[in-house]
Amino acid sequence: MHHKQIRALLIALTVLTAGLTAVNGLTDPFRLAERKHASVQLNQTDELRAPLFSIQSGCYPTEQKLMIQTETKGATVHYTLDGSTPTPQSPEFTQALTLKDRSQEPNTLSKIGDISPNGNFVPEELVDKGTVVKAITVDQNGSCSDVITHSYFIGLDYGSLPVISLSTDQANLFDDATGIYRLGDSYKAWRQDPENASAEIWEAEGNYSQKGREWERPVCFELIEPDGGTFTQQLGMRIMGAASRSYTQKSFRLYAREEYGEKKLHYQLIPGNNKETDPTAPVDTYKTFLLRNGGNDLDYAKFRDNLIQQLFADRDIATQSARPAIVFINGEYWGIYAIQEDYSEHYLAEHFDVDKDQVILIKRGELEEGTEDDQQIYASFATWIRDTDFSDAGNYEKLCQQMDVQSFIDEYCVTILTAGEDSLTEDNNWRIWRTRDTDPSNPYADGKWRWMLYDTEYSLGLYAGDKGGNFALDTLAAALKADSFNAGLLQKLLENEAFRQQFVLTLQDLVNESFNSARTTALLAEYETLYAPYMPAQFNRFGPDWVVQWMKPYDKYFGDQVNQIRQFFKLRPSQIPDFLQKDLNLSQERETLTLTVNDAALGTVQVNALKQLDLSGTWCGTYFADYPITLTAVPAPGASFTGWSGDASETAPTITLTMNQAMNIQANFDLG
Repeated sequence: MHHKQIRALLIALTVLTAGLTAVNGLTDPFRLAERKHASVQLNQTDELRAPLFSIQSGCYPTEQKLMIQTETKGATVHYTLDGSTPTPQSPEFTQALTLKDRSQEPNTLSKIGDISPNGNFVPEELVDKGTVVKAITVDQNGSCSDVITHSYFIGLDYGSLPVISLSTDQANLFDDATGIYRLGDSYKAWRQDPENASAEIWEAEGNYSQKGREWERPVCFELIEPDGGTFTQQLGMRIMGAASRSYTQKSFRLYAREEYGEKKLHYQLIPGNNKETDPTAPVDTYKTFLLRNGGNDLDYAKFRDNLIQQLFADRDIATQSARPAIVFINGEYWGIYAIQEDYSEHYLAEHFDVDKDQVILIKRGELEEGTEDDQQIYASFATWIRDTDFSDAGNYEKLCQQMDVQSFIDEYCVTILTAGEDSLTEDNNWRIWRTRDTDPSNPYADGKWRWMLYDTEYSLGLYAGDKGGNFALDTLAAALKADSFNAGLLQKLLENEAFRQQFVLTLQDLVNESFNSARTTALLAEYETLYAPYMPAQFNRFGPDWVVQWMKPYDKYFGDQVNQIRQFFKLRPSQIPDFLQKDLNLSQERETLTLTVNDAALGTVQVNALKQLDLSGTWCGTYFADYPITLTAVPAPGASFTGWSGDASETAPTITLTMNQAMNIQANFDLG
């Protein structure tokens, strides 16, 4: 047994058997409650142990009495209640603390100004509050143990959402010189430059817009699950985002580092988030992750990006899994955030089983991960694309060896379907990745460039008003005219007939399946149900002013935002065929395919690249006659395909159809 394991076992036995050497004779259940808490770090010396709490972090319906003890002889316990790091000068724990609902106490952090150049919103009403207790053991020589942190939320119920408590010294966030959340000294210096007088608000530079390790601060991260389970780890925290850094509610990127405790975070932060290489294996290791405020969608529905990424998570593009959570900072309510995956070499290694040291990651044309030579690898690829005629079959074949064509098509189709207005076409919010070397045993380590979906929320009619907003916006036509890397690549590739066919079929596939209005509105309803109970508190805390002044009641305002998306989903699919016909000169001839199977338990059908169709009932899709579609029968294990029936009678498992008439086709399977 490893020496650390032996020591942990001895300490655990001590917790179960030792008598109390400090306050008020606590019992074994006290110690058992503490040992349930994942934050206990038993790396201190045996002589100076961190204090033990009688109650673990959590949400409790009624007031609780908290005891804290030390098992170090002659030592004392010192604690804080404001998120700051306790010292020997902090109050000494001498009697039980009464934990209660503090929501009726005055707001503190919410009243701090100078965090947004737009005039940060300060709530008029009280916000929810919990209690963060941090404690240390101090021995007779003045030496201090590790800090143990527990957060308590009394009388607060957030239903199915987890609660996240972030606690750190207040100066780390709000000090003018060092606070990463403030306008601060960085903004004062920026304002002194006359050239910045006419800058847009989102172009302002403050402490919050600074980047790098110098602007990373330590934080205790606690996650309390709806079922009462807890997870705690010491992490680093930075402000993240682009224009949204200037908002009152800012996004965070959190880092696991050895200097804080553990090199990685080992916990299933996002249930249902599984690896690309093994859909049954959960992602439970993170180097970094995000607490995202919703980006452009912050003051509206808030979840557009998460919704879109979930809709297209089964496509050949990287996506970021997420789930909403209620966040508190030093015990004060800080709104709804999305716990979201963060793109990095670690993300790619976790999802695709590639060597993180082999990853090249490009963000908007600039190297994000890799070596200096990797920027030249991308630059050479981009130059070759610009100078090459892809109507030539040989050149197109060379391209297919350098990039995953389906990945590029999927990324662009998402932009077109969602009417994205701040993405590929505008040369913003795009990332690509590849491995430097190849590994024949891993299909993702083939050296091909692949696309990554992110920051998609400037879409689905955002900023475009009610009744579906910009549902008729021809984003395909915009792509065919734009001067950007990705738009230019699309334009050149559409000169190749093989690519053109794959692109047209994919866009129709996604309209028929991924963007089918029945599917999108059903998923939208799930998000509405999940978010709606918590949005009034969100708007009360962060506004903005125009929502507070003109859009009450908040639940109606939020419902209107969801209805706008619902209308977009309802009206958008019918526009896509018109775009294809007008922009790519397709024929007017298109018909509907109606597809069934004789027994859904025995097999399914792949339509073009659509692999996960629900054929428990009837599946319908509409296609142009310009390009044939492909059907492939896929029997379940132990079953066999026996042939097609209806408007097709072949026995081959794969057939092609030209949709110049409506067709009803059934795939038939049998056991054995």
